[in-house]
Amino acid sequence: LFANLGFNTYGQREISKYRNDPMKRTKVLAEISIVRSITTFIAILILFIALFFGIFGEKYTLIIVALSIQLIAVPFDINFYYQGLENFRAIAIILKIMGLIGVFLFVKTENDTWIYALCLSISVMLSNLVLWPSVLRDCTKITFRDVELKKHIKPAIVIFLPALAVTIYSVLDKTMIGFLAVSPDYENGCYEQAYKLNSIALLLITVISPIFSSRNSYEHAMGNEDKLKNNIYLASNYVWLIGLP
Repeated sequence: LFANLGFNTYGQREISKYRNDPMKRTKVLAEISIVRSITTFIAILILFIALFFGIFGEKYTLIIVALSIQLIAVPFDINFYYQGLENFRAIAIILKIMGLIGVFLFVKTENDTWIYALCLSISVMLSNLVLWPSVLRDCTKITFRDVELKKHIKPAIVIFLPALAVTIYSVLDKTMIGFLAVSPDYENGCYEQAYKLNSIALLLITVISPIFSSRNSYEHAMGNEDKLKNNIYLASNYVWLIGLP
């Protein structure tokens, strides 16, 4: 969460603003990638210091190391670029499905949890890397002197803070169960499955957000306020129509 620092949402918004200007679009992509590389490095450093001092306990070390590949993959995540252009690439989804197939092939017993984590992490890394060749062909050349990093930090943090607030109840709940329950692994397993069932239903509603986010940013940047209002009205109707039932 800290490594991303709100750049997925912010980056999508900024790319959609400059979709008709290849130079500015490339500049935004480069700047966000550099800043996110810095935040990722800090996050990795803190995580491995915590691992070294055994803060999480030896029981989870191997799983955390396997999952840390997803952390290393953060700077390579340029899905926001394609989402900003309203170009949702299927190839990344295919690679994640392959990761799921890997889970079914290699995870056989409860001792294979680290293999499960590794399959998921590798699929995330590959789905991020596979998008780079096409995005590099789409970009124009810029010089390092053109790069401005500071201007992106404040708006990204503004977006990051609500995400952090959500994390308090969407992640710390499981941590609290871990501290309070008599059988924390079992209780967390039951809780996680119930939570996922709820999330599947919620996905039908929240899927509209990334779709309209790029379009609304573009319409706002172009000064098309009427189209922006129509999009918001349509999205609101969709949420009520699907959400209430």
